[in-house]
Amino acid sequence: MQKLMHNMKDVNIISPVSTAVAQGPGYNFISMKNAQHASINIRCGVLTSTASAVTLEQAKNVEGGSVKALGFLKVWQQIPTNSPEEITDLWEELDVTSNTFNVTSNRNYRIELDAAELDVDNGFDCFRLKLSAPGTSLLICAHAELTNLRYTGEGNLSQPSAKIN
Repeated sequence: MQKLMHNMKDVNIISPVSTAVAQGPGYNFISMKNAQHASINIRCGVLTSTASAVTLEQAKNVEGGSVKALGFLKVWQQIPTNSPEEITDLWEELDVTSNTFNVTSNRNYRIELDAAELDVDNGFDCFRLKLSAPGTSLLICAHAELTNLRYTGEGNLSQPSAKIN
């Protein structure tokens, strides 16, 4: 029987950490050479000051060769609660302004990215999440689920790494 783990690769971007530690120029680049789609998931705790700006960058390799901005127009937001109402589990689509958005307290965010959205004609096949000006927060973490993989099927539990070229 096919299982989800045979058809996707989960790549850590930010381990759960205080945003004071998470602030920086960006995290490792993730290669899309072996995947057609990435769902980038961001989970935020309580922000105690200013919101953090989230952007994406693309590069020609995982070392960050020829970095440039990666445009995106939508982000999905979910507000998790302990309510038994199913409506709280729904994702709300939000427009993005100038290829960036600010995360706020107690939210889950998702950016959907197709490999074709990268500038593949000019050799760009890697992306990374960039978090800036976060102030302080209880916790933030992020990961990418790579899907539509080149190598799939039962027995393919060791997909090629997305963090090396």
